[in-house]
Amino acid sequence: MQLPAMTKTLRIALLLSATLLSCKQEASTSSEERLVNLYVELVLLSEEHKQASSNISQQEYQEKIQLILRKFQTTREQFTAQIQALSNDQRAFRLFTENVNKKLQERRERS
Repeated sequence: MQLPAMTKTLRIALLLSATLLSCKQEASTSSEERLVNLYVELVLLSEEHKQASSNISQQEYQEKIQLILRKFQTTREQFTAQIQALSNDQRAFRLFTENVNKKLQERRERS
């Protein structure tokens, strides 16, 4: 008679494990997607600043960088650490750069 109780407990444990794993993967994907979006915004700002016709002073440029970092609720140090951590994993870094390039292409096509 204990066997059905164990089976029910095992099913609940498996379901709970699957749910937790799913949440972890979603959080990881969300974190990676946020990093891609942050990087894209910084690249676009940099391109805007480098244009010959740009009237953005260096101080305004740095302030805009800070606004973008705040928008993504991170700091320059955290951002740099995330990029450095990614660069230690060749596969993850390649995927990151592919996603950045894809997102940049999409943004440029919309403009």
